[in-house]
Amino acid sequence: MKRLAFLLALMAAMVVCRAQDELPIRQFKLENGLKVVLVEEHSKPQIYGGVLVHAGSKDEDTAITGVAHYFEHMMFKGTDRIGTIDWPHEKLYLDSISAQYDLLHATRDAESRKAIQREINRLNIAASDFAIPNEVDAILSKIGCTGVNAGTSYDMTVYYNALPSNQLETWMDIYVERFRNPIFRLFQSELEAVYEEKNMYEDNPIYGFQRELFTESFGEHPYSRDVIGYGEHLKNPQPSEMRRFFETYYVANNMTLILVGDYTLDDAAALVEKKFGVMRSGELPPPRQYSMPDFATQKIKTIKATPLPMGMVLFPSVPSGHPDEVVLQVASKVLSDNGLLDRVVTEGKMMACEHMVVTLKEGGINGILYVPNLLQKHEVAEATMWACLDSLKNGSFGDDLLEAIKVKTLFERKRQIEDMEGIYSLMLSLAMSNQTYDDWLQENETIARMTKEDVMKAANRYFDKEHCTIIRSKIGFPAKDVVAKPDWQHLEAKNTGMQSDFAQEIYSRKAAPVKPQRIDFKRDLTILHANNLFSIYATKNPKNNIFSLSLCYRYGEIDDPDLDRAIEYFNQLGAGDMDHQRFQTQLDMLGGAMYLKCDDEWTTLVIKGFDENFDKIMDLVRLKFDSPRHDKMQIDKIVQDLKSSEKTAKEDVASWLSALVEYASYGSQSSFLRSTPIKEWKERSDLQLMNEVNAMFRRNGYITFSGNVEAEHVAEMCRAMNFVRDDAEKVGNRARIRNKVDENQVFVAHNKKFGQSNIRLYYTSDDLKSNRQKNQCTLFNEYFGGGMNSLVFQEIREFRSLGYATAGRFVYDDYHLNPGRMGCYLGTQCDKTNEGVEALAELVEKMPLREDKFEVAKDALIQSRNSAYYTFREIPGTVRYWIEVNGRNRDPRIENTREIEKMSSSDMMEFYQEFVAKRPRTLLICGNAKRFDKKSLAKYGKLTEVKFSQLFRF
Repeated sequence: MKRLAFLLALMAAMVVCRAQDELPIRQFKLENGLKVVLVEEHSKPQIYGGVLVHAGSKDEDTAITGVAHYFEHMMFKGTDRIGTIDWPHEKLYLDSISAQYDLLHATRDAESRKAIQREINRLNIAASDFAIPNEVDAILSKIGCTGVNAGTSYDMTVYYNALPSNQLETWMDIYVERFRNPIFRLFQSELEAVYEEKNMYEDNPIYGFQRELFTESFGEHPYSRDVIGYGEHLKNPQPSEMRRFFETYYVANNMTLILVGDYTLDDAAALVEKKFGVMRSGELPPPRQYSMPDFATQKIKTIKATPLPMGMVLFPSVPSGHPDEVVLQVASKVLSDNGLLDRVVTEGKMMACEHMVVTLKEGGINGILYVPNLLQKHEVAEATMWACLDSLKNGSFGDDLLEAIKVKTLFERKRQIEDMEGIYSLMLSLAMSNQTYDDWLQENETIARMTKEDVMKAANRYFDKEHCTIIRSKIGFPAKDVVAKPDWQHLEAKNTGMQSDFAQEIYSRKAAPVKPQRIDFKRDLTILHANNLFSIYATKNPKNNIFSLSLCYRYGEIDDPDLDRAIEYFNQLGAGDMDHQRFQTQLDMLGGAMYLKCDDEWTTLVIKGFDENFDKIMDLVRLKFDSPRHDKMQIDKIVQDLKSSEKTAKEDVASWLSALVEYASYGSQSSFLRSTPIKEWKERSDLQLMNEVNAMFRRNGYITFSGNVEAEHVAEMCRAMNFVRDDAEKVGNRARIRNKVDENQVFVAHNKKFGQSNIRLYYTSDDLKSNRQKNQCTLFNEYFGGGMNSLVFQEIREFRSLGYATAGRFVYDDYHLNPGRMGCYLGTQCDKTNEGVEALAELVEKMPLREDKFEVAKDALIQSRNSAYYTFREIPGTVRYWIEVNGRNRDPRIENTREIEKMSSSDMMEFYQEFVAKRPRTLLICGNAKRFDKKSLAKYGKLTEVKFSQLFRF
């Protein structure tokens, strides 16, 4: 029967496979060598587009690292036609700047370098007279593009965004122009942004450990170093080298264009050939040859690089596309996806243990990361790991485990291609590894046919104890490769109201408007009552036979500050006579999944699986609540995890910042302070923890469902299984109430180990009550912090070079329980803290109005709203929110967009003056206070210094 159940589930997975295999896809190559991947998908009037360049950090000269990543940043600065008001005059200065950087690269004398940097700074300031900042992003935003970004990896660099489908031809013109002749203007600001990005990574408490893993995995190969490059090379950048990199690798025959979305294949293919066919080809240099570590013997290396002991055992691996890649990935799941390593962690034999497999074009990482229990020796943890590997190699694991993993893997792979974004993500990953969609389909067949013998054979080949490198890290903190800021003047905002001839031509184009989505509450979903306390919002699944069900209960950490721990305990339990692993295997064999999660207000039970197995999956879920298989070991494990979190939090700037925000906002009600101390909590019994979990059933809530099971049957099952109860308590909207702020205040949390200051700036405002105010707020947010062309990005990062990451937006409470507030963020070097605070405060408190920027923001907002469609899985939750929270009885988006269309900059400034300007200020800073002027911060408000012990309670 078990084998029959598996075969039925696998057949269900393959039915999904075959139903979706027929993607309308076309893959071809232009005469200039450009590879093209087109997928036609009409679920919304949008297209996901990207250009993949098959060159990354591995292609750099080893003496000048960081070039690929630097160049990616410069691709947003425009060309000789975009981003300039006078190219011939600007070119004179940019050529001189490039020559000065070559001179700087060759100079070692400190005083001479300072003089060269001052001259570079002078030339940059002069060149900025001709630059139009962020015009690339402005143009893309103007036509409705969203998610404009790029990324650099070892093997590739990709430039991407989503666009309205009526702008495809214009988007192609913009992208072809971007790749024609990129110009390195405003290089100074981007150089400092890269410095900040580097320093941000250095503040990661396990960054040094990660570097060690890559070094040992790849040896002399460029994969062994960070993509961002060495600090010493970042201090000596050369635009001339970036130009050489562009000329060499940014050629059509080394690129792939990917377009997924709302068009016809024939029309898109013709456009691609017409537009991208003009791009130049080039002769690519032969691939460099590097020797990789051969793992000829067992090697043990001890370091001090982590906030708590951890280790990594590295084995030989394979590159992407290797015949063994798929079986190695399945073997990884047998170890770490409810598998052999998970079991020993569940049994408390280690704090954590997980297999990692990473495949790159020329190599990979095949390793097992482990964290010993507190006071446990590395050797003891490793012995447990070796026993698991022996079980993998000799086949001492259940047939059901492998069968369940195959079903689950196929389930996940097919779920990925049910929407436009997932398809695009798949096509990108395939192009990155030089694989095709046909290869991916073949992998599905390979997984379906895979046997235990196949997995054992791969395990014996790749997990040999005598051929590995063991890295054991003790508690320690390696020196940080911090890159200090040059001593130069910032650029000033100039030409922000100007437009290049190219931009004017783009803006003059007219495109047929896309049809906005309007969800019909009667036609597009089913809304019914499971009982008087629960409504169910359900949509049909037109893509496949996979359902998703969420039961949301108005019970959360407001009611029980330890609820997250009780839920963590419950999620790790088995049911009936099945331990956790066996229970999960039974679910996986049905293509099912379940888990609990919680936040302040809600606890949510998430259930997924195949439609045809809905009843069986629900029976298993109910069994877990009715007959949980209690396990005291899981309480002990949570206690260990909490103690480890305490050690990690002491070195993690993100944890400090989150805790500081909570402390300033809620005081003693901070989520980092409300939980019961570990010493007390660990004494709780199994029954007490389950009572905490089951308390959710005594509250009202709502249900969302997507799938092909009838909504009435879903409601009936929820009632029959007592997931919704007639005697539950009806509770209204709740929220933690933030501390009242009547005066300016400053909170500083000092840690001498932080290389960056993380800054939060808040302005407490009033509640937004009218729909008009909310639409004004939406427009204000787009203008102030909506993207690379936003005010905060341009002023803080582009001109003043004060950080890599910066953001700002106004948020409001739909429940009307907390007032709205304006919030800004900046991550910057500690010695730029005071300057960063001043710049942020000035920008918010004296916000400039720039009509050109406002018009771009408004057009971008309208275009992107019109083309943004909710998917069938998003509709239930969205409609529920409109009805139950906003009191709407129809889709409000078209009316809201029409109101925004009628708004002018005066409407936005009216919102700014009423809700942002002259409001009480709260300034929060996490950083090394010895590297900034703490005393001078008192001018921003009453200064309070906060220690770790005040922020966290464990």
